[in-house]
Amino acid sequence: MINCAQLVLNNLRRSPLNLIHFASAVAVLQLSACASSYSPPTAPQYVPYAGPIAPSQVGYRIDTHRYFEYVPFQDSACAAAWLYYTDTAKGIHTKITSTNGLRDIYPFSIDAANDQYLVAPVKSSNEDCGADTSDSAACSDRLPYSTDAGRTWKFTPTIRHGQSILVGSKLFLDNSSVGIVDLSKDEILESDWKYRDLGNFPQPRKAPLDTEFHCVRNGKE
Repeated sequence: MINCAQLVLNNLRRSPLNLIHFASAVAVLQLSACASSYSPPTAPQYVPYAGPIAPSQVGYRIDTHRYFEYVPFQDSACAAAWLYYTDTAKGIHTKITSTNGLRDIYPFSIDAANDQYLVAPVKSSNEDCGADTSDSAACSDRLPYSTDAGRTWKFTPTIRHGQSILVGSKLFLDNSSVGIVDLSKDEILESDWKYRDLGNFPQPRKAPLDTEFHCVRNGKE
């Protein structure tokens, strides 16, 4: 099928020489009409989820006023959700990341004596890599952590996941050759992790209310 522009050019080629200027002017007008009548193909529109939303649930409590919360955005209780941190005493409520790719929850402790340093569960490299606005673009296992009482969150690469305990600014991670990192540095690199065999994990100065992350599934995952 001949399109609009091709038809105009064919008409121009057939015009006598003494009418070339007139034909050119007509062609310009016709091409302008072609351009104004062209409609580019439209991309399919995004349809936001409009179904039921599962209720939020607390996943980990440090103490009576500090906790992590699963906030679903679909009907799944644990999978399609955001992980938030709240400190009611300081008026802090921040979104950390989506729950896609959060590693299996092992024993997990944040020293309740901590005021500024916090961590969340490690996030897997093969899920949602770099998709979150708050997330690192590096496609490696990533540890969410905060150095300002949970007001903002950063992500650092890690090759460890498993049992973890945060005491002061020192995080101890994994079960055997324990990865240790100091969160007080401005920027944490993979080379900042130190590995050693520990007989026992250090104990928190003040025990938290919870010793593991938990999310009660509703069968929609």
